[in-house]
Amino acid sequence: MTRKNKGPPPYRRQQFLCTAGEWRFCQKLEEAVGDRFTIMMQVRVGALLTVPAEEWERWGRRVSQKSFDFALVAKGSSYVAAVVDRQPRRRSGSPSTSSR
Repeated sequence: MTRKNKGPPPYRRQQFLCTAGEWRFCQKLEEAVGDRFTIMMQVRVGALLTVPAEEWERWGRRVSQKSFDFALVAKGSSYVAAVVDRQPRRRSGSPSTSSR
């Protein structure tokens, strides 16, 4: 078996996990929830929802590559109390560019 792509992959490291706007929102979210929750960023939808094997072809792909911007996890547990998925602000008449 030969490898089609020789050489290192073209991946580049991102400097930050989120945008500046998402970071500001996260800070406000932390202020609002206080010590009650841990805020997790970029949580895969597939980590929170399960799809039965017989339904995977129809529904699984819809969640497998999507993520929520934030998840509020109850302190001292792994219970997800809420998720937040920010949508980009749209200019009047402009379609959303969000893929989520």
